[in-house]
Amino acid sequence: MTEPLLHVRDLSVTYPLRRGPLDMMTGKPGRLEAVIEATFSLQAAQTLAIVGESGSGKSSLGRAILGLETIAGGEVRFRGQPIGPASLASLRREAAMVFQDPVSSLSPRRSVGQLIGEPFRIHGLTNRDVKAEVLRLLALVGLPGSMADRYPHQISGGQARRVGLARAVALDPKLIVADEPTAGLDVSVQAEVLNLMRRLQDQNGMAMILITHNISLIRHVAERIAVAYLGRIVEEGPAGALLSAPAHPYTAALIAAQPHPDPDRRRTAPPILGETPSLLARPKGCEFRSRCPVAMDICASQAPLSRGDGTGRVVRCHLTADKETGT
Repeated sequence: MTEPLLHVRDLSVTYPLRRGPLDMMTGKPGRLEAVIEATFSLQAAQTLAIVGESGSGKSSLGRAILGLETIAGGEVRFRGQPIGPASLASLRREAAMVFQDPVSSLSPRRSVGQLIGEPFRIHGLTNRDVKAEVLRLLALVGLPGSMADRYPHQISGGQARRVGLARAVALDPKLIVADEPTAGLDVSVQAEVLNLMRRLQDQNGMAMILITHNISLIRHVAERIAVAYLGRIVEEGPAGALLSAPAHPYTAALIAAQPHPDPDRRRTAPPILGETPSLLARPKGCEFRSRCPVAMDICASQAPLSRGDGTGRVVRCHLTADKETGT
């Protein structure tokens, strides 16, 4: 296999916490672990979806990959080169982010045309006809040229998503990280946005990381899926295999929880139990055990290791280990 476009190895992201005297006496940790030792690779022109509930570390992971969050440990390699402070400028020329809230990510003081043209000015591409580029990019995302004179408060959420995409693809990046690109949109608009992203990917040959809590949305979009829980990737592998035969109980529960148009269809997996534990009070052993319908005794005392199954899938679960050893 060729060298991946992006390789993330043991990536961790932590945030400092303010602690008062009482917090110190009660043992409140001084740092919050948002992402813990995430590892995966992404090939050129491939799409990886990172899925999980709120608080699973998906957004922190996506932002850390692009240098928007400080990495506490591990490594990110882009085109074979490690990403650090000295290489961030070149990375941001070839990689871009589509933020979760499309309207608030656009400056209200700038017109749509100025916002879309901003990447050219930031990277000093003064030889480009920026006005012509803006019109080209608007057409590319299905918006009329007259939209260039409007301001963010004058456009809809769906239009703001398209403007964010136009900004992101302005410099023909090799990688797009899209954080909840369909959140808050009607179902029909969600499909339009996903189809647009897929079309842009086909035209530009870029790789994509889609961050979402809705696993059903990426069924026909992603080649690979990474499932995150409490900052850890608990299962990662080919989308078709993972969706048809999930190996981790959390993945199975996420899939079963998605609404289905057939009211007579029965669930094939137990629902997710209880509430997500606090990141400041992680369960011992397997962190999913307090909500897992098939938890075993070993889950309470020993954290599972990530294991590959030889088919390109990696799973962090004691059940997988039992199947491998026949116990």
